Amino acid sequence: SDGRFVYCLNHSNGDTNLAAVRVEDGLLTRVTNHDGVVSDFTLSPIGDAFAIVIAGQTAPPELAVLAIDGGLPVPLTSSGSRVIAPVTAPIRMPFQSYDGIYCDAYLYLPAGFSAGRQFPALVQVHGGGTNSFGNGWHPIEQFLAQRGFIVFAVEYRGSSGYGRDFAGLSYADWGGGQTLDATAAAAFLKAKSYVSGVGIYGGSYGGYLSLHAVVAAPDAFGAAADLYGITNRF
Repeated sequence: SDGRFVYCLNHSNGDTNLAAVRVEDGLLTRVTNHDGVVSDFTLSPIGDAFAIVIAGQTAPPELAVLAIDGGLPVPLTSSGSRVIAPVTAPIRMPFQSYDGIYCDAYLYLPAGFSAGRQFPALVQVHGGGTNSFGNGWHPIEQFLAQRGFIVFAVEYRGSSGYGRDFAGLSYADWGGGQTLDATAAAAFLKAKSYVSGVGIYGGSYGGYLSLHAVVAAPDAFGAAADLYGITNRF
C-alpha cells in the first residue's frame, strides 16, 4: 500500500518463487526460496500476508499462507494426502546437445530401477516453446515412471528460467534447434546400457515438436505421441 514494492513471480533454473522488486532501484529479492514452484499468489487486503499456491516434484499444489515479513509457508490444504501411489523426485541431469551447449533435464526412473536391466525411455518436450518444464508437480511423468518407463523431460533451447541468451536461441528458429535438442536427448539416452529404446511425447507445442523430431530423425524414436499439438500450421 505504500508503493515501495511490486511483488512478482521469479523463475530461475526450474524453480519459481515469490519475489519483491523495490520500486526505488529495481532491486529484486526473494520472499520465498522454495525448491519447487510457486504458481500463483495474492496479497491480503491489509497487506500483512500472502496466500500462495506451492508445489514440488513429490508434492502436488497446496494453498498456504506466508507472513509478509518472511518465514515458512503455513499450509491450508493437504492435497498430498490424496496421492496414493509412491512418487519420487527426478534426477537433474543436463545433457550436451548437437552444438555443444547444455540443456537441463529431469530424469524420472521407474520403480525397481537397476542399471543392470533395460527399460523403455521417453523424451518429454514441454509445451509453449518459450515456457519450461519446471521443478514442480508432474503427475503424468510420475505415472509413466510407475508403469516402468524412464522419462527424460528436457528444457530445450528457448526455455525460460535459464537466462536471456538461452531463451533467445529459439528466436526466428521455431522448431529448428529445439528439434535437434530433442533428437540429441534421444541419442543421450540410447547411449545408456539400461535403455532399450526411446520414444517422444509432448503437449501443445511439445506435440508439434514431437512431430518435428520424428520427421527430422525417424531412426531416433520408436514411438511418438502428439498430445493436442498443431499438425498443420498452414
